[in-house]
Amino acid sequence: TTMKKKTASYLKVKEVADLTTIISSDNDKKDNNDQENNDNKEEIQQQQTEVNNNNNNDGSSSVEEEEFVFAASTVGDGSEKDPDGLPDRYLRMAKGDRVKAKKAFQNTLKWRKKHDVDAILKRTHSKFDLCRRVFPVYISGRDEKNNVVVVQRPGFIDFTFGKAHNITRQDLLMHYVYMCEYLWNILEASNDNNNNNSSSSSSNGVMTTIIDMKKIGWSLFADKDKRQFVMTFVGMMSEHYPQRSHKTLIINVPHWSNIPWQAVRPMLRESTRKKIQLLSSSKRQDKILRSVLGEDNVPPELLHNYKPHNPTPKKHTTNDTSSSPPPLPSSSSLLLIKSDLDNDLRQFCLNRLESAGETMLTYTEE
Repeated sequence: TTMKKKTASYLKVKEVADLTTIISSDNDKKDNNDQENNDNKEEIQQQQTEVNNNNNNDGSSSVEEEEFVFAASTVGDGSEKDPDGLPDRYLRMAKGDRVKAKKAFQNTLKWRKKHDVDAILKRTHSKFDLCRRVFPVYISGRDEKNNVVVVQRPGFIDFTFGKAHNITRQDLLMHYVYMCEYLWNILEASNDNNNNNSSSSSSNGVMTTIIDMKKIGWSLFADKDKRQFVMTFVGMMSEHYPQRSHKTLIINVPHWSNIPWQAVRPMLRESTRKKIQLLSSSKRQDKILRSVLGEDNVPPELLHNYKPHNPTPKKHTTNDTSSSPPPLPSSSSLLLIKSDLDNDLRQFCLNRLESAGETMLTYTEE
């Protein structure tokens, strides 16, 4: 009997066309799939229970009382009414294909659990300034539709500085996740409460992204580490934050950019690709930026004829323990606060550090 069982278990691997083995293996596979589906269903139901508990409170709980822990599902995202607990965004991403949407959401839940994303805002982030120095990303304000605007400048990625200050690729990825979780769970939630006329609520909120290709050279794509980082970054955002894009403007695009674009393009969903517009440095680019962001809301460093101003560096002490917020490294205009919203994000980070008795890791630019 033991030998027969062992033989049967190997028949599937060897793909021997024996009817009994096929039926047996199919049943085993079905049992395994049922168990996996039950596990995933329980995980989604657990998320939904947390959402319902938040929805059924008396309104007195605050962000502070919830200790900055946020699940993948939120009140108002459609998950509380969906039979499978799926947020609307995942169904829209999958064009109504429920099986595909469930698989995508389950993958997001696993990813969030692996990296403890639900509690990322609860944890301190002492590397905030250092991560921004390595990969400049900031909130520039809001667009004409009141959606938050995020600017990325991959051409200014400085892995050499990152290595010197012990900033890993994972630190950079989680820094961006930190910002995204802040945007959707704190900034836009506050925007909802203030009844501003954004194009959508925080549960299904969208943002306008500006990707500045200035200083992008072949080295970014020839360098294996940089290329892998960009691919991982794009894949992470596409998989785990679907339907969060209102519009993406890729500006200052070099004439040879079609080659790297073809490498990144397959990693993006069709719905995302349709929202992307490539622009080369020109007056036309400036005009489009102003039409999307607003006449007075375009960061000057994004304009095609911008000439940077480099102030005299002011050195400051690493790990300043004074009560005042540590100064930003002042020798790089990339790190200057770009808007009130950007300042609020950094101040949130500083407040969390202060509550934990920690300080921001800073540095001196030579």
